[in-house]
Amino acid sequence: MNGNETLFIPKDDKAFSQIYGINKPNQLEIINGPENGRCFSFYESITIGRNQDSETALKDPGISLKHALIQKIGHQYFYIPIQAQNISFVNDMAVDQKKCLLKSQDIITVGRTQLRIKLESIDHDDSNEEIPLKTPSRFFEKHGNHRLYISICIVVFLLFYALFPGKPKSGIEIPSAIAESKELKIRLETCHNLFQSSQFNKAKACYQDILRHCPKNSESLLRMAQCQQQINTIRKENQIALENRINAMIQQSYELENQNNFQQAIDLLTEGQNIAPDNALFSLRIEHIQKKNEEINQRQRSREMHEQQLADIRNRFQSAMQKKRNNDFYQALKDLESIVALNISCHETQQAVSLIPKLQIKLIKETKIFYVKGKKHYPKNKGLALKYFYKAFTLYPDYEDVKMRVDELIRTQEPVAKRLYGDAIIYEGINRLKKTQKILLDIINRVMPVENHIYYKKAHQKLSEIKA
Repeated sequence: MNGNETLFIPKDDKAFSQIYGINKPNQLEIINGPENGRCFSFYESITIGRNQDSETALKDPGISLKHALIQKIGHQYFYIPIQAQNISFVNDMAVDQKKCLLKSQDIITVGRTQLRIKLESIDHDDSNEEIPLKTPSRFFEKHGNHRLYISICIVVFLLFYALFPGKPKSGIEIPSAIAESKELKIRLETCHNLFQSSQFNKAKACYQDILRHCPKNSESLLRMAQCQQQINTIRKENQIALENRINAMIQQSYELENQNNFQQAIDLLTEGQNIAPDNALFSLRIEHIQKKNEEINQRQRSREMHEQQLADIRNRFQSAMQKKRNNDFYQALKDLESIVALNISCHETQQAVSLIPKLQIKLIKETKIFYVKGKKHYPKNKGLALKYFYKAFTLYPDYEDVKMRVDELIRTQEPVAKRLYGDAIIYEGINRLKKTQKILLDIINRVMPVENHIYYKKAHQKLSEIKA
C-alpha cells in the first residue's frame, strides 16, 4: 500500500452494506413503561430480563431475571420465553410456551413494558443506481492493491473481537423456559381434571393460582369464568332444591297436624328450622301447633277429670244409698248434698236432687221424736233428757236447738259425772266391785250418755277392766 493512499469508508448505510456485506443493526425500543425511550441494538440475538448480565437489564418488577430471548434462526427472528413467570404478548397475542415469529414493527409486551422491534436486512435489488467512487471496483481502481486493504480490515476485526469478545449468547437458557412451560401445562391439566370431575370450587382456586403467576393466560381466564358459571348454576339448583324441600316439609306438617300427630309435626318443623333458620314460617307453624296441642291436651285433661268426677259421684251415691239403708240419714244427706255441689249433670246428680228433700223430711221427723222425748224429761231428769237430746243431735247435728240443749246439759252433768267417777274409784279401792259397777253404769246410762265425752269413755274403760 502506497503512503498517499487512504481507506474509503462510506457514510451511507446502504452503500456500506453493499460494499462490506454487513447489515445495519436491529433496533429494540421501549415505547411504553418505566424506562420509556431506551433503545437497544443487536444483530443475531438479544436477551430480555432484569438481570444485569442481560443486554437490556430492564427495571420492571413484572419481568423475570431472564425473561425471554429474541433469536435469529435461519433468515427469521423468533421470540422465545425462557423463565417468564408472567405471560408475554406479541401484538396482544399471548406467548406462553412456544416460540413466536417476529416481524419488523411488532410490539412486545413484558410486564408493564412495551417494546417495538425494528429488523434491518440487506436488499441488493432496491436500487440500480451507481454510487460514484463507492463501489469496490472504482475504489480499488483508484487506490489499487485492494487485497492488502481487505487483509488489514480482517486483521483489525479479529483483533477487536479478541479484545472485546462481547457477551455470551443466552440461547442456552431456552431449556429452562421449556421446563417452565411444561410445568404450566401440567398445572393446567390438573385444573382441567378438577373441572371435569365437577369440583368447580377447587378448579377455580387452581386457575386463580395460575393467574397469579400468569395474569393474562387466556385459557385460565376462560376456564375460571366457566367454573364461576357452574358454581352459580349449582347454587341456584341447590336453592331451588332447598325451597322445594321446605315446601314439602311445610305441607307434610299440615298433614301431620290434621292427623293430630303434633309431636311428629313439631319435630319435622324443628328440622326445617335448622335447615333454613331465616325462614319465619317454621317458627310460626311450631307456635301454632304447640298452641293447638295444648288446647287439645287441656280438653283431654278436662274430659278425664269429668270422667273421674262422674266415677266419684257414682261411688258417693252408692255410699249414700247404703247409709240410707242403715238409717244413717244424716251422712246419706251429706253425701247427696256433696254430689249436688259438684254441679255436674248426670243421672246420679238428678237422683240426689230428688232424694235430698225426702231425706231432710225423714231426718227432721226422726230428730223431732228424740227431741220431744228429751224435752219431756227436762228438767226433772236431766241425765235422761241429755240421752234423748244427744240421740237427736247424732241424727241431725245441724239442728241448732238440739245442739244448744246438748251443750247446756253436758255442762250441767259433767260435775255429777266427775263426782260419781271419783266414788267408783274409791269403792274399787276397797274391793266393792259391784257398787263400783253400778256407779259406772249410772254414769254411762243416766248421768253422761254422750259417747265422745271423757267421763263416758273413762267409765266405759273402767267397767271393761272390772269385768275382765
